[in-house]
Amino acid sequence: MCSYAAAYKKAVDDWVQAIRAAEALANRGPSMSAMELRDEAHFKKTTHARERPKHERTYKDALRNVYLRDMTHRIERRIRRSEFRRFNCSRQ
Repeated sequence: MCSYAAAYKKAVDDWVQAIRAAEALANRGPSMSAMELRDEAHFKKTTHARERPKHERTYKDALRNVYLRDMTHRIERRIRRSEFRRFNCSRQ
């Protein structure tokens, strides 16, 4: 799960960095090179914005799996305890 968290954090950091780069270019003049830089920054921002939800879903799925695995173990442990108690009580 740790790698999923790292991938999600990196995706969010890349997205935020792309947004900041696009914002930094917003105040440039109307020259052609400035427009090209803005378009490139916007393209990167959009690309990272599309990738982020995929990493977020993967990270959340990993968290759910860990949580469900833990809950399953707890439930199985409770069932085993109750069966053991029932078995011991019926023998007495």
